[in-house]
Parts: sequence; C-alpha cells; structure tokens
Amino acid sequence: MGIRHLGPVLMAHGSEAQKHYYLPRILRGQDIWCQGYSEPSAGSDLASLKLKANRVDENYILNGSKIWTPGAQFATHMFCLVRTSIEPYKQQGITFLIIEMNTPGIEVQPIITLSGDHEVNQVFFNDVRVPVSNRIGPEDEGWQVAKVLMQFARSNNVNTGWVRELLEHLKRVAWIERSDDGGQLASDASFKKAMAQAEVHLYTVEAMELRVLSAEGKKGPGALSSMLKTLGSEVKQTITELAARAVGYYGLPFQPDVLNPFLQAPVIGPAHAITAMPTYLNERAATIYSGASEIQRDVLAKRVLGLC
Repeated sequence: MGIRHLGPVLMAHGSEAQKHYYLPRILRGQDIWCQGYSEPSAGSDLASLKLKANRVDENYILNGSKIWTPGAQFATHMFCLVRTSIEPYKQQGITFLIIEMNTPGIEVQPIITLSGDHEVNQVFFNDVRVPVSNRIGPEDEGWQVAKVLMQFARSNNVNTGWVRELLEHLKRVAWIERSDDGGQLASDASFKKAMAQAEVHLYTVEAMELRVLSAEGKKGPGALSSMLKTLGSEVKQTITELAARAVGYYGLPFQPDVLNPFLQAPVIGPAHAITAMPTYLNERAATIYSGASEIQRDVLAKRVLGLC
C-alpha cells in the first residue's frame, strides 16, 4: 500500500518534508502501511465517516474506529481519513492523516473472514494523539486527497498478473478433474466455453490496464480507474467461481489449518482443491471494496457519459 496507494498521494499532495522522509522509506520497504478508510457506518458511502479528530494545539486527538482494515495486524503506519469538522456537505470537513500504529490508544482486533483468513481488522482509537505535521493536504480538505488515492487504488487492485495465474491454474485443474459424463472437464463443451469467455474478459482487462498505466504517466487515471476496477473485479469473481465449480465437493471441507505451512495439517482431497473455495469466498468482496461496482458505474455515468 505504500508504493501503490500512498506514494502517488505524497507525490501529489505531500509537503517537501513528507516526501523527503517517506518516499525513500516506501521504496526501501522500511514501513508497512494499512488504509484507514471504511467505518461501521461508512463503507461505500465513505464520506459518512465519523472518526473524530479534535485539534488541540499541534495535535489531533482521535476517537472512533475503522473497519475492514487489511494488514493492520502487521502495519507500522496507517494513512487515514478523519472527521475534523461537521459541514453541510459531508465530503467537507474530512482530513487525511498519517498515523504510527504504535501510538498509545490504538487497538487492533482481528476479523476472521468467511474464507478462514485473518486479512482484515477493526481498529479502535481512544484519545490517540497524532501530530498536525502528519497531515497531508489542508485541514478539512482530505476528500480531494482521498480521491487521488482511490484513483490509483482502483487502478492497482486488479493485479492482472495474479488473475492470469488463477486462470492458468484453472486450466490445469480442468485437465485433471472429470465432467459429469466421466470425461476430462477441459473437454466439456459448457465448461470450455465458460473458460474461453473468462479469458476474453481477462484480455479486455489487461488491455485496459495498459491504457490506465499510460494515462497515469500523463494526467492520472481518472474515471478509467473505475472502469478497470469494475471489470477486473468481475473477471476475478468469474475465474474463482469456475475454480470452485471445477473441484466440486472437494471444495467443501473447511481446512484453514492446511493453509498455514507451519502446522503441517493433513489435507482432505487433492492439493489443487485446497485454495479453490477460500479464494472464491474471499473474492466475493472484490466488487465491494475500493468502492462497490454500483458506485463505480455511477462515476462512469457522470464523468464519462455525462448522464447526470
């Protein structure tokens, strides 16, 4: 998240001191970053966030919580949106802060997902003091900073290289597993068609990713990032759903211990089926995080098609 999320924001909105200090550390991997955006009452409607930050002299005092925070259990730093004032327009009064995770008053509680993973957390803030010097951009204008970050986050979270690996793994599994008629699943007309459609979809996303990368080098990804995020999320879900379908009942056993290499737990079923269901379940969130697909389509309707 340092390179793919915060780095571009610092380059665009950070002070010279912040750039000088954080950018080299991000490149060297010295800090581990997590994102403090969503709250229990502010998910896709992020502007409804309520984590309160009262300014006292040269510090902000934070009280509230963030939820669905990936990697908070490992992170050394968080970039975070907080509420510094109440304004008629809810996108106003939001401020962008950098927070050190070892600051007194921060508590990280794990959230175990349906797939059995500890990927996300809820983070609680109880009178947490954050220096004003850790603010990026002006006070109460963090929404503009956040929009820049989300453009890069949406254009970066597809990871087509990994999705391509998922598809190639699916193809290998299809030559191992059997269809209902006893033949190889890869030779089943219906399944073969579904895999071909998924690959065409992926080629489209890969081409769009190159367009976004080109735009980032000129004027930023803009609304293209919403299109890439929407299509990329959908193709991930399609491929992981096909993988779960391919392994059939071997995907049903809940075996999170098998995914921990230190436990050496016995495996139920073939090795290629171990991650099919957990990955499928985890990717159900792909069309929700970083802005739900419905929100992305609203963005495209407004900024590209000019519908409203």
